[in-house]
Amino acid sequence: MRLFTDGAEMGDVLFWDSGGVTVVASPAPLVGVYSYAIGGQVTAVKSFGALSEFYFRVRMRWTGNEVGRFSFWNGASELLRVDCELTHARLNVANGSVSGNTGGGSLRVNQWYLVEVYFKIDATVGEIRVKIDGVSEYSYSGNTRQSFPASVEDLYLYAYNAVLYADDLALNDTTGGADNSWCGDGYVECLVPDGNGDRSDLMGSDGNKVDNYLQVDEVPSDGDTTYNESGTAGEYDLYALGAFDGTNKTIRRVFVESRARSTGAVGDQCKLVVKTGGSVYKSSAIDLGSNYDRQLGTDYTTNPNSGVAWTDADLDALQAGFEVV
Repeated sequence: MRLFTDGAEMGDVLFWDSGGVTVVASPAPLVGVYSYAIGGQVTAVKSFGALSEFYFRVRMRWTGNEVGRFSFWNGASELLRVDCELTHARLNVANGSVSGNTGGGSLRVNQWYLVEVYFKIDATVGEIRVKIDGVSEYSYSGNTRQSFPASVEDLYLYAYNAVLYADDLALNDTTGGADNSWCGDGYVECLVPDGNGDRSDLMGSDGNKVDNYLQVDEVPSDGDTTYNESGTAGEYDLYALGAFDGTNKTIRRVFVESRARSTGAVGDQCKLVVKTGGSVYKSSAIDLGSNYDRQLGTDYTTNPNSGVAWTDADLDALQAGFEVV
């Protein structure tokens, strides 16, 4: 089951729980506009709950000839560290007393790499496997538990004497009938509202309900400068979306993501909405706080109207929106 999929395409750092991460447009990511940037000796942290077996993916690039690192922690215990060491152009992997590297390798600065890891925590049949651009670079089987906790709960990204750029993160556990193995190559692409949809209930910050998409087409969000709102449960907007270029791409999932906050009582909620094939589909209710935050709708791995894989035409006709609950 896919636990998260994220790029920097919303132009902010709300995916992260803490740390000194920023969003930048240069160097350009492979797809989209933005990537995350972590400066020298700064850590970005993402918490995801306890896992003892999982697959992780991140696209990485470095400026500076030292180390870009991701690691997995439980509290104060670092269970797995993967260092992309530019000085010696090699990959270093460490799990307590277990460590190794690729020796030679070909890691270079100012180049994007897709780095993936499989980690199973077990005292006898544990495993660590690392791939770079789909090629196996490191493999270990045996005791990965050692004196550590039985699970990890946090992802750390870190750069030492370098600037680390990161994009297209994904995390799979081993449950369910899909997304239970290697994440593989992939990109997160953002389609921004660029026209009116079939519903316009919300009141725009310009004082009317006309062309509401113009209030929510900024990336990154401009907060309370422009917005749409309502105090009436059940009211929602739909917006047409920018064009999707499907050349040499396979659409694996579609989800709606928003930036919103409550201006009323604690307990206000929203739903995120898609319209496809003439039908409207709404997420479960999502709690809103008093500050702008990241909301994620239902993760549709197939088109909910047709029940089969998404097509370019589906995305060209797709509408997305926001409902007040």
